[in-house]
Amino acid sequence: IKSEKTTVNTKDLYPYDIVSKAVEGAGWGYNFKELSQVDRMAIEKYWNNQKDYFNGKPCEMLAVIDTSGSMTDSCADAPLNVALSLGMYCAERMNGAFKNHFITFSRKPELIEFEGIDFVDKVRRVYERNQCENTNLTAVFNLLKDMVLSGKAKAKDLPSKIIVISDMSIDSGANDWSDPFNSWSTENTKTTMERIRKEWSDIGLKMPALTYWNVNARESNILDSGPDVSFVSGCSPVLFEQVLRGVTGIELMLDKLNSTRYECIK
Repeated sequence: IKSEKTTVNTKDLYPYDIVSKAVEGAGWGYNFKELSQVDRMAIEKYWNNQKDYFNGKPCEMLAVIDTSGSMTDSCADAPLNVALSLGMYCAERMNGAFKNHFITFSRKPELIEFEGIDFVDKVRRVYERNQCENTNLTAVFNLLKDMVLSGKAKAKDLPSKIIVISDMSIDSGANDWSDPFNSWSTENTKTTMERIRKEWSDIGLKMPALTYWNVNARESNILDSGPDVSFVSGCSPVLFEQVLRGVTGIELMLDKLNSTRYECIK
């Protein structure tokens, strides 16, 4: 376990399985089971020896993570474990100012760094960050835009995709109730994404695409549509891999419908 020259076989472990080991014993109130130093080191090695889903290339996907109490569960693939694991996996493989960071699921989103003395500590610190709010998409994109305009981040390091990972009801959770665009004019009845896209275009920036991942699939409502908005629901090992690879919800659907299983249907 201590040797840096040895590896472990993690081909049957997904990132959320490893996060689950880090929060073992956690339930409502987050009463974590005390892990031995050997266990913590083993979990660290599991995490560091995962499959490379990006084939050596840097990640360009930044996660907005919902850490509210409704995301917790005792299963390995609990919504919070899925959200944390994907957020951490991507963050470690990003470049520039966004490396090792995620965005909080909040009315006032923040860019937060994954911090801790080891992997277990990093996971538990985020696990205890209870953000029981709806996300403000306008504020998320404004946060990224302002970082570039203020010089805190380089335009080339902007993520190509923002992924909102939550068990939220998409329609109510993503609405911006403070939106001032409430008149009946053609310009002011644009969707939130259309307005954000225009703001970014006006200053010469390419806006990241947006993916909603409803990890508990309680609702199936769709808020917005367009070439840079995608939706996926539920969680399975296959879905987790596909999301990491940037496959859209429509591509997932077509892949299944065009499979051998449905060839007989005309």
